[in-house]
Amino acid sequence: MAEELIKRPQLIVRPELFEEEFELFRRRLSGALVRYVEPGSPADEAGLKEGDLITAVDGREVDRDHPLDELIRRYEPGDTVQITYWRGDQEHEVRVRLGEHPDEKGRAYQGIRFMPLFMEFFEKPED
Repeated sequence: MAEELIKRPQLIVRPELFEEEFELFRRRLSGALVRYVEPGSPADEAGLKEGDLITAVDGREVDRDHPLDELIRRYEPGDTVQITYWRGDQEHEVRVRLGEHPDEKGRAYQGIRFMPLFMEFFEKPED
């Protein structure tokens, strides 16, 4: 009886909300999926947009062992880095002059929020 009184919320998933992510999975790309670009930030000034997938910083691959935030921490505010990223079905490169993190003096800052997207999390383990 008690179970009958509990109403469970229904989860409705609209595939179009995840279209970009599905395309990245189809292409088997890994990196840092940009979810937000702070207006006026170094990333914004360089032209990065929500939905871009950052795959490398100065030629170093963004992966599980080298996440984007750790790669950026290797630099100082004012340093310029080359960012490799995918937008749609094309790979691009852009130079970004890093700023100073607004909450941590002396820490390099791009001005994005991102979600790690690593294909090895979705692959079957080898026998």
